Amino acid sequence: MSHRLRIGSRIGSADPFWVQVREAVYQKAQQFAIDLVPIDIGHSSRFSKAEHAELVDELLAQDLDALISTYLPDDLAYRILDFGLPVIHLTESDIRHPLFVAPLGFFDIAHTVGAYLAERLQGRGHVLVIGGLLADHGEDGRSRLAGVYDTLAAFPAIRITHIPSAWRYERALDSISAAMQQLDAPIDAIFGLSDSLALAGRDAGRALGLLPERALIVGINGDPSALAAIADGSMAATIETSAADFAAQALELASQAARGRPLPDHFGYQPRLVTIANVDAVAMQKLTEIANLPNRLVGVNHQQDQRQLTQLRASLEISRRIGSILDRQQLLSEIADIIRTSYGYDRVQVFQWHEQEQMLTLDQAGYDLESRARIPAADPGVLAEALRRNAPIFIADTRHSHRFPPDPTWPDTQSRVILPIRLGDRLRGLLDLHSHAATQRTRQELFGLQSLADQLGLAMHNAELYSEAIQARAVAERADQLKTRLLATVSHELRAPLNLIIGYSEAGLSAANSHNAEIPAALLHDLYRIHQSGTHLTRLIADLLDLSRAEIGELDLAPEPIAPRPFLEEVFRSIAESGAARTGVEWRLKLPGRLPMLEADPVRLRQILLNLLSNARTFTTSGQITFRSGCRSASSSRSSPAHAAAIRPKGSAWGCVSRASWCSCIAARSRWKASQGKAAPSTSICRCQASTADWPCRRHRLSRCCC
Repeated sequence: MSHRLRIGSRIGSADPFWVQVREAVYQKAQQFAIDLVPIDIGHSSRFSKAEHAELVDELLAQDLDALISTYLPDDLAYRILDFGLPVIHLTESDIRHPLFVAPLGFFDIAHTVGAYLAERLQGRGHVLVIGGLLADHGEDGRSRLAGVYDTLAAFPAIRITHIPSAWRYERALDSISAAMQQLDAPIDAIFGLSDSLALAGRDAGRALGLLPERALIVGINGDPSALAAIADGSMAATIETSAADFAAQALELASQAARGRPLPDHFGYQPRLVTIANVDAVAMQKLTEIANLPNRLVGVNHQQDQRQLTQLRASLEISRRIGSILDRQQLLSEIADIIRTSYGYDRVQVFQWHEQEQMLTLDQAGYDLESRARIPAADPGVLAEALRRNAPIFIADTRHSHRFPPDPTWPDTQSRVILPIRLGDRLRGLLDLHSHAATQRTRQELFGLQSLADQLGLAMHNAELYSEAIQARAVAERADQLKTRLLATVSHELRAPLNLIIGYSEAGLSAANSHNAEIPAALLHDLYRIHQSGTHLTRLIADLLDLSRAEIGELDLAPEPIAPRPFLEEVFRSIAESGAARTGVEWRLKLPGRLPMLEADPVRLRQILLNLLSNARTFTTSGQITFRSGCRSASSSRSSPAHAAAIRPKGSAWGCVSRASWCSCIAARSRWKASQGKAAPSTSICRCQASTADWPCRRHRLSRCCC
């Protein structure tokens, strides 16, 4: 059984001519039962040497017998040839190698165009040559320019102006228009180094009003658009280089090289000058050649649409998972299933990158960090190489790779893709895809996979944030439980001795009253103070238990009628007569004989007043502290009577407590004596039972404290 040839085809679509050549090659391959393998290696001129090595691996993995390609950089071409793969190069090249052949003839074609223009212009005029010389590699129009310059050099009355440009019509049009506006002489003829550029020059000149009706327009290739322009009189001529004949020569040479036969040094274009005289016949022949192109192009476009649809579906599914799954392991498992199903991979692995340890670890469910597979950044393998590059690595067939030896850890893997998982500029890990069969991925598919890997980076980040939030919540809940337990323990441990102290003090006071015993006044005073202080401490312990409720806004107030005078006296004495009162500071209590009843929570109000008095004691080192209360009648600026208590350390501290209808306003400030020149902390609290208010009290429209 004869071997069926496998020939790689890398023919772009930068120009209509190359589209025709590509499709003609496919038609011929079908006729001769040759497997034509499409090769997508992108803009090879922009790749680094390392990327060239990767491209060679991809080519060799295809088990090709020969390669038909448009422009290849010399370095890449020599790499391919060194591995014994014949190359049929479709653009002119200076490479000389037994397995390499390229066309030759653009110089002669341009020579023909020059002779045609010289004849039509009768040896004088201005010729505008458009195209080429933008790239620093390949032929890029140099042979054609040399040919036309060489021919017209014999006609000194013919002036030549060259406009470098890109090769595509749409990319060249603007630059041609800009250059035409700088011309200082009328245009008698335009020579486009391709038909597309000739038509672009025609359209730009007409739009600018710089092109006379008699101007000659000439191109190269014999594209259908040029033949139509010749037929309608808007173009003078073109040099047809038959795409079908050119493709047939290329495929024949590839078959010849694949069977081990020697290659010629060059092959030719077989050009033909097309003018109004023969355009009809040439157009009919061209129509016959391209008659079958639409059917195959429809199939090619359908395959491309299917690949794009697969990529889009996978991307949308991953996006949906990102928003609905926040458990890291579940997320990785489901995304791996999506990639495995959509792209046909047999194994999907995620490696996590640890920057501090310079280590990759395999993300395995059920294993702690120390038990997972670990790969250091300095490892010579393919994973560490992808890490160092921070770029995808594709191995089409691990058995034929000249860059990476087969990985003994995965002996059944024949094709592999390693993709960096990134979040912005930060590397998060690697996505490692294995296939048990050799596969070929286009550059577009690899870009799609890289996009999915980047989405995975975002998904991992979201899952980690969620996990951190859950852990923080658990820590907060444990801390809250410990706090609650602590408060309960402290409350229990303090209540027992306090109850004993309060009980003994109550017994002492009641015994004195029941037996009419003569107890010294100082002792009675001390017993009373012990009882009051113990009761107050009991209330403070109750306040500790209220803290947890206060944190969630559930602290209840228990207002009740309060007789101000005894209440204020008791609060004042608890501080002024305590052992902590400083010597050298005089404490004064100034209360009127009659004060109106208050309605307030006595526990909270007592604590507020004690805090104010404690501040006054702390920040007053000498002088006096005066605790006073007063009552004012309603005035035009106030809607109800107000009662105020003030604490005035002499020249150093002040505070007030006022009650006006529903509003209670508390403020305190303490500072060192002015002579000491130091400021002290201040606090203010204002609460309205109807609504929370800022200082000053807005509910009663007071411009300042009601004291």
